Amino acid sequence: MVISGRLSSNDLRSMADEVKQYLSDLQNKVRRFTSRLADIGISAALNANYGSYASYIVFTKESTSEGYIIVARETSLLTADWLGHENVMISPLLMTEFGSGNYAVYWEGADGTTDKQLPDGTPIGRGSFPNQKNAFKEQWLYRDTDGFLHVTRGFYPTKPLHTAVVEMIAQINATAREVFGNGSN
Repeated sequence: MVISGRLSSNDLRSMADEVKQYLSDLQNKVRRFTSRLADIGISAALNANYGSYASYIVFTKESTSEGYIIVARETSLLTADWLGHENVMISPLLMTEFGSGNYAVYWEGADGTTDKQLPDGTPIGRGSFPNQKNAFKEQWLYRDTDGFLHVTRGFYPTKPLHTAVVEMIAQINATAREVFGNGSN
């Protein structure tokens, strides 16, 4: 943007009005840009196949003072009746994002090794329930709410939020050109 004029009071007022209009246009474009990116992210998250947990997770965009953000909400937590752990609450969102059991996502250290704790020493992944003894077995049993035993190896993470972020990053330049133009205006 180039503003030119003389240093008369009328020209200065006119230049100030142009700057105000430019700021307003820029703020509107930033809101459109963040809204468009949020839509792209939500679409990518919804396309991540997260099976039976899909009915427990809702993705929306919400307006903030800076623009739009993606919000993932659980419609409810799941109650499990596992052997020795009655009424354990399970987060469908965490299960889809990080998985469980043999398929759980672990922290990857800077050296490329996987660890079962965060850099600050906080344990993560399988076995974080109190008195957990069987978390690192290849498979284990759980009892469903009808009392039947099932064998499982865990839940594979589909990472809907990670997928959303990756797609938003991939589309950021094209979306910026779409909303802001090619830089000539």
